[in-house]
Amino acid sequence: MPRLSAEEQERAVGMLQTGSTDGEVAAAFGCHRLTILRLRQRLLNTGTTSDRPRSGRPPVTTPHENRYLRQLHLTNRFQTATVTENTALARRISPQTEVVPFGGGSVMVWGGIRGDRKTDLVVIDGNLTVQRYINQVLQPEVLLFTQQNPNS
Repeated sequence: MPRLSAEEQERAVGMLQTGSTDGEVAAAFGCHRLTILRLRQRLLNTGTTSDRPRSGRPPVTTPHENRYLRQLHLTNRFQTATVTENTALARRISPQTEVVPFGGGSVMVWGGIRGDRKTDLVVIDGNLTVQRYINQVLQPEVLLFTQQNPNS
């Protein structure tokens, strides 16, 4: 269930003050009766319906930086978080974006199995595009394999 907005909380308090029951108010807002009960308790204890401050890690980037990072990532989706933060902000955002000890690269390995036979493994370095798949996997490996093993 979605949380009640500040406006909905104020409207719910108004309904409670006019004599509506917790159940009636909950039905009107599509929430559970206990949500309204807790709202009433919060109003009695604190004098306000606003949520209490929550603990958590404070943001490291500004909203402007967040928008810039998002746009940068959407422009180049294959760029790692470490590269993005270093090129975009010239500073580290968090220790979680450190380089992986083995270098942070990736390798794709492709292999095929047909019946009791198998193709050679093809190691694909970098991003696999449609054209690279055709040139590095289908033509040299799959077509050759099916020509050499027509009945398997």
